[in-house]
Amino acid sequence: MKTVSAFLSILALALLVLAGCVQSPVTPEPVACTADAKLCPDGSYVGREGPNCEFAACPGEQPNPGCTEEAKICPDGTTVVREGPNCAFAPCPTGPPVPADDSTIWFTIKPVQCQTNAWETWHERLGRVYIRAPTEQEILTEWLKEVHAIDALEFRAFEPAADDLTIVCRACGCSRGDTLAVRVNQTDRDAMRRAGFTSFNGCPKDLRVCPDGSSVPREEPFCEFRACAGSGAFEIEIERSGGFVPYEVAGSTTIVIKNKTVTLTHAFVKSGKQFTNSRALSNAEFQAWKDLVANSGMMDLEQDDLDCQGDRPCVADAPNHRIKITMDNKAVDLSTDQFQSHAGWNKALDEFQKLVDELDVATMDFAPKQCNTNPWQVSPSNACQGKDDGTTVFSGDTCNSCSCQGGTTVCTLAYCATDDEEKLVKAYLSQVYGIEVKSYAHIPMSEDRVVCAACSCPRGDTIRITIDGWQAGRLIEINWSLAP
Repeated sequence: MKTVSAFLSILALALLVLAGCVQSPVTPEPVACTADAKLCPDGSYVGREGPNCEFAACPGEQPNPGCTEEAKICPDGTTVVREGPNCAFAPCPTGPPVPADDSTIWFTIKPVQCQTNAWETWHERLGRVYIRAPTEQEILTEWLKEVHAIDALEFRAFEPAADDLTIVCRACGCSRGDTLAVRVNQTDRDAMRRAGFTSFNGCPKDLRVCPDGSSVPREEPFCEFRACAGSGAFEIEIERSGGFVPYEVAGSTTIVIKNKTVTLTHAFVKSGKQFTNSRALSNAEFQAWKDLVANSGMMDLEQDDLDCQGDRPCVADAPNHRIKITMDNKAVDLSTDQFQSHAGWNKALDEFQKLVDELDVATMDFAPKQCNTNPWQVSPSNACQGKDDGTTVFSGDTCNSCSCQGGTTVCTLAYCATDDEEKLVKAYLSQVYGIEVKSYAHIPMSEDRVVCAACSCPRGDTIRITIDGWQAGRLIEINWSLAP
């Protein structure tokens, strides 16, 4: 009994001691923040608050302004930013995963001067004769295939901007200043290194902020920023047709600039034939066309600004020009047959003509006949039967000229006999049609080709020439054909 009593006494004493150790809640002293304020974008003000005296969020502002302004590229190409109290990246859009294409790889090389690159010296040793000189892309692609057994899947060229002041030396072993890039299969990477190329190691992960607030990454192979939405859409088409010209050469010439490529198409009305030539534009050339359009005011033109009225009379028998432009989701489609209409329009037509002068070249084929019965091999003595006085006929040589008078042929009498067919063909086209031959090639008959033995049958070989494109219609009328 005494033991139980003692135990109860000790328990009561312990409870009293514990009760004395429990403290009452302490009310924290209020924090006095400074009375300054922050001006918000909408013109309102917010003050400091909270235990840390931080400024309150402005209306419409994210409640956590402390996250770093960086973005993460998602598998589908979109970007997400940091958010939330922990500044974690927002989740990427849901959807099927986009597999990474690692089956191909880009390689680059910096060509040297004086045409001493391996593909250039290889091509020169072949000793080929061309109607149209091949582009560097064509030579490089063939060299990789024939010499290194590499299939070039894609080709890019990077040229410094006109205002780039990078200095290069003038020795043949020095860089030209440009860079070439070739995309190949991963299985060809060792062969590309042996060919002197350097593998692409990826682009920096920085982003460009676009005007609409979105961001775009850099792209292979030259690590240029991807175009912002709406900024990369640019296409211009200029067509010239009509005008007072002979029917056999009447037609249209069209230049289309799109995706850094310029394409010329020349179509003839009478024969219904057409040919097309194209080439890649450098970054500087493509940007120059965009700047021309952007700074000319043409995107703001209306058809009424070009129609013939008042002090803008149309010109009789003038060719019609039509320009269609798409730029940043805006399009114009205008036409006029005036020579002077608008400063920007006239500048565009000047640049159009430069491209026409460069690309409007036709390649023509002719299948000669047997028995020396071709036009340049026939004697001019009977050429004037049924022809008007003053008609020019071929002299049969390279130095005289002949014309028709009273049904007979009258020629100058200089001596210059030749059996060189190339010279005769050029002289014939020049004397009779006023056509200048830019280049000439003879393609022999293939060994397995069978031809008949009559004089009206073809010999089996082919004569191939290049001339100004607008004159191709004349040759089509006399049995020349556009080369395939």
